[in-house]
Amino acid sequence: MHRISDSRGFSSVELMIALSLLSVLIGIGFLSTMTLQRRDRDTKRMNDIDAIHKNVESYFAKKAFYPTLDAINSKVWLKENLPLLDYDSLRDPLGTEQKLAGKPAGNVYSYAVTAADGAGCDNVTVMCKKYTLTAVKQESGKFYAKSNIN
Repeated sequence: MHRISDSRGFSSVELMIALSLLSVLIGIGFLSTMTLQRRDRDTKRMNDIDAIHKNVESYFAKKAFYPTLDAINSKVWLKENLPLLDYDSLRDPLGTEQKLAGKPAGNVYSYAVTAADGAGCDNVTVMCKKYTLTAVKQESGKFYAKSNIN
């Protein structure tokens, strides 16, 4: 006679397989979420750089020179001269300060402004005629940059 065993639950092997599959699915979901967050931050970086670029070009159209780094980092100056630029646009999504740096770096936007010949400028003795705005993308590590159009 053949006897059927009385089984009321899962075996330990079945439970281990189920937990392993669940762990893999949770891991994939976590990695997908992290990738989406990095992409969202990169999109914000590009939008911020585009907004700063448009406002700086608008300023140039009125004044015929670009603002200095010190000027653009001044909240008071920004409010008076670039009122359409949201002050929060100066802060990288992972950054801590709402200031542009002079050189590209991670978690901070940069604004390198120079005279027409590439030398330093102060808009008093030497007018600022060129600039490059840069953000470092988190997803690829590549630069997203905008330069003067004039």
